Amino acid sequence: MIFREGRTGDLEGIVRLLNLCFGTYRRWGLDEERYLAWVEHDPGFGWEGVLVAEERGEIVGHLNVLPRELSLSGCWVRIAGIANVAVHPGQRRRGVARGLMVHALDRVRAPLAGLFAGFGEAAYALYRSLGFLPLFFTRYAVVAREMVWGSRGGASVRRASEADSPVLQSLYEKQAHSWDGMARRDEGHFRERVFRSCATHTFFRASSRAEVLIEESGRGYAVIWPRTEEVPPGMGVVGEMVWEDEETCVSLLLATFERMDVSGLKVFAPSFPPRVGAEWFRTPEVLMLKPLDPSGELELRAQRYVFPADRW
Repeated sequence: MIFREGRTGDLEGIVRLLNLCFGTYRRWGLDEERYLAWVEHDPGFGWEGVLVAEERGEIVGHLNVLPRELSLSGCWVRIAGIANVAVHPGQRRRGVARGLMVHALDRVRAPLAGLFAGFGEAAYALYRSLGFLPLFFTRYAVVAREMVWGSRGGASVRRASEADSPVLQSLYEKQAHSWDGMARRDEGHFRERVFRSCATHTFFRASSRAEVLIEESGRGYAVIWPRTEEVPPGMGVVGEMVWEDEETCVSLLLATFERMDVSGLKVFAPSFPPRVGAEWFRTPEVLMLKPLDPSGELELRAQRYVFPADRW
């Protein structure tokens, strides 16, 4: 078995392997065209960051190393994001995943390596054995309409456009510096990954666009995801919500309920004021970090969050 850097000629085999290993990719309909579209829109992608395991001419293992910057203790810290660790079912329990990870970590020139992993899966134990530690478990809030309908927000909310992208970016960055784990975004994030095509994950994009509501004076925003068959009737999904004060938070929620005409919202947000009455849920997905500088210690704050669009 050969571990090597990937190349464009491996594209067909990589797409086949990812579809074989991940139900999310199968549901998304990953093909070579969509893979290349992701490559085009991800500023951190490079074929030098693609590692594959090859057995008799077949791609049987794969991972991506994607440069990322995370907010940690109020500073942007460069990390090597490790994604799409995939091994052909017929080659599992042969050390392929470990071999790929070891090769990847040997190539990294960053103080930290990070990846998202399914908690409770066999891979989680592998990552722990390689020195990765849990940082953040994905969580979201469910907000019922009646919990906020009697409230009065008071702030004016309107539909945002591409022209509001700089304001949205500024609001996000203010939030990011207050929470560990949030990813640094390029200036085109809202334009390319929200208004022109809705990114529900670094790799996944909805077939229709998102809608963004913004507080008139620029104190907060809510990104409404397109409806899908997976969302129960009467429920809407807010993929990202940021606000600077309680009045703006309540006003955004009220405007979202009215816009979507639903009785409940699934909202990805770091926190909510007590008056909102949100119920919190955690998903079996965890962001794990591995310190690569033996002389440094990783000091983290209690406040940690990552929005779905920034998962890799």
